[in-house]
Amino acid sequence: RYWYRQALWSESPVCSIVTARVNDGSMQDYEYDGSFERTWNYTDGEELEVRCFTNTGSAELFMNGRSCGEKRTDDETGFCSWTVFYEPGEIRAQAQGAACSL
Repeated sequence: RYWYRQALWSESPVCSIVTARVNDGSMQDYEYDGSFERTWNYTDGEELEVRCFTNTGSAELFMNGRSCGEKRTDDETGFCSWTVFYEPGEIRAQAQGAACSL
């Protein structure tokens, strides 16, 4: 919850990503909960939700240097979200003035 709150309240640019398995459609909760972790270590091809907490208005997600697209921060949830399939390597989010990676 630290990164979620920091993105809401910080005056400095914030960018943080968390991931969770997509298994039963229960990932619809808007709030950050314990099922999301700051890790990028899953089974190859596993479906995941990646959330980026940022206060810059938008972020672009990259997997192994390839763009997964830029998304605006959702006004209702307070984060950007992508559904991706795991592959070993690096996942990175870039927001204006801030970046983060796993």
